[in-house]
Amino acid sequence: MNNFLLLVKTNCQIFWGSLKTRKKGRYAASGGLMAVVLLFVGVSMSYQSIMQAQLFAEAGIPKIGIFMSLLSALTIGILFGLMRAANAPGSRDAEMLLSLPVKRLTVVGSKIVTQYIFDAPLMLLIFVPAVISYYVIGGGSIGALLRGLLLALLLPMIPIALAYLIGAVLAILQEKFKLTGIVTTSILMVMFIGYMFINIQSSSFLGSVTEGADPASAYTVIEKFAPLSWLTHFVLDGSLFPVIFSLLMLFVPFYLGVRLFASRFGRPKNGYHSSSKILSFVGRSPRRALLDKEIKRYLSCSIYVFNTAFGPLLLLVLTAAFVIAGPEAVISSMGLPMEEFGAVSNDLILVIMAAALCFFPAMTSTTASSISLEGKQLWILKAHPIPTEDIFWAKSMVNIILLVPACIVSVLCIGIRMRMSAAETLGLAAVLALFGVFISLLGLIVNLLFPRFDWDNETQVVKQSMSVMLAMLAGFITACIPFVLYFVLLQGFGFAGFLTAGILIFALLTSGAFVFLKTKGKRMFEAL
Repeated sequence: MNNFLLLVKTNCQIFWGSLKTRKKGRYAASGGLMAVVLLFVGVSMSYQSIMQAQLFAEAGIPKIGIFMSLLSALTIGILFGLMRAANAPGSRDAEMLLSLPVKRLTVVGSKIVTQYIFDAPLMLLIFVPAVISYYVIGGGSIGALLRGLLLALLLPMIPIALAYLIGAVLAILQEKFKLTGIVTTSILMVMFIGYMFINIQSSSFLGSVTEGADPASAYTVIEKFAPLSWLTHFVLDGSLFPVIFSLLMLFVPFYLGVRLFASRFGRPKNGYHSSSKILSFVGRSPRRALLDKEIKRYLSCSIYVFNTAFGPLLLLVLTAAFVIAGPEAVISSMGLPMEEFGAVSNDLILVIMAAALCFFPAMTSTTASSISLEGKQLWILKAHPIPTEDIFWAKSMVNIILLVPACIVSVLCIGIRMRMSAAETLGLAAVLALFGVFISLLGLIVNLLFPRFDWDNETQVVKQSMSVMLAMLAGFITACIPFVLYFVLLQGFGFAGFLTAGILIFALLTSGAFVFLKTKGKRMFEAL
C-alpha cells in the first residue's frame, strides 16, 4: 500500500477510534444504534428522491426531478461546508505528518480525500437515485445517466471548497483583529440562515410553478437559478456552455480552496493577543464565576457556537416568517393544499405545530460536549473547592440561557398569531421550557457516560463525539413521547390533553435527570 492510501486509511481509522474507549460493550451498542439511524436516513433520502422523480414523471415534467435533487444535495453540501468553515483549516497532527518521509502533497491530498469520503455519501444518496430514476422512469438518455453519475461524484467538491475558502479567510481575520471569533461566527450564522431562507423560497416558488402547470412553463423554473441551471443542463443535454460553466464552478473554487488549505497546513492557529497590561479583578460568587467561565469558553469556540446556536436562531427566524407571512404562506411553502389543510381540526394543527417547535430544542445541546471540552485541564476544575452541583449548574445554564428564552418568545409570537388562548400559550411555553431544561440536563448525563478528553481539536468533541450524536438522538426520541401518547390515547382530550401530558412527562423526566446528576452523576464526575 503506497503512502497516500495508507494516510487515508489512517485518517479514517483515527475517526473510528475516536468513538471507542475501554467500555467496549457500551460503545458497540451505541455505534450500532448510530449506524442504524444513519442507514435509515440514507435509505429515506434515496426513497424520497425516487418517489419525487416518479411524481414529476407522472406530471409530465421529469426533468424537474434532476433540478430538485440537485437543490437538495447542494443544500446538504453547503450546510456541511458552512459548519466546517467555523473551524479554521489545518490539522493538529500536521507537525508529525510533515516530519515523516512523505511528500507534503501526499499528506495534504490524503486530508482532502478523507474529507471527500466523509462528505460524499449523503450527497450521493440524494442525487444518484434521482439520476437513475430519470433514466428508468423519465425516459432519460444513456448520456444523461453517465453525465449525472459523473456530476454526483464531483458535487462533494463544493462543500470542501467552501469550507477551505471561508475557513482560511476567517482564520486570518481571527489572527489580525479582536473579537473576530464572535464576529466570524455571527457571519457564518447569517450566511447559513440566508441560505436556508433562499432554499425555502426557491422550493416554494418551484411548488407554485409546477402545480397544475404545463411542462413548458414548469421548465422555466430551471432557468431562474443560473448555477443550478448549468448543473441541470450538464446532466440533461450536455450542452457546451453549461458543461464549461459547471466545470469552472466546480474546479476553480476547489483549486483555490485547496491552495489556501495547503498553504496554511501545519501553521499554528494563532488568535488575537492584546498588548494591554491592565488587569482588572471583580469579586464574584463561585456559581457566577463558573457561569462566566462557561460562557467565555462557549463564545471563544466558533465551531461550538455554530454547531449549537443555529437551532434557536433558526427557530426565531422561522417564527418571524410565520408571524409576518401567516400560516397560509407557510403551509403553501410546504406544498400542502390549503383546502386539504382546512379539513384538519384546530387541535391537530396545534399539536403538529408543537411537534415542529420541539424539533429545535432536541437538536440544541451545549452540555453534550461541555465536560469533554475540559480536556486535559479537567483536574484544574476539580481541584477547586467548588461543589460538583455548581459545576453542573453552570454548564447546564449555558444551554438553558441559549435555548429556553428563544422557545418562549417563539411560542408567545405564534400564540398571538394563531389566536391561541392564554392558557394554551402558557401551556405550550411550559412544555418547551421544561423540554429545554431536560435537554440541558440530558446532555450532561450523556457526556458523563461517554466522556472524551484525549482530543486535539474542538471539532472532534463538538461534532464528532459519541456523546453529541447520542444526545441529539435521545432528544428526538424524547420529543416524540407526548405526541405518540396523544395520538394513541389522548386525541379525545384535544390540545389541552396534549399540553397536560407534555408538561407531566417533561417535568418527570427533568426531575429524574436532576436526581441522577445529584447522586450517580456526581460520583461519576468525581471519578473522572
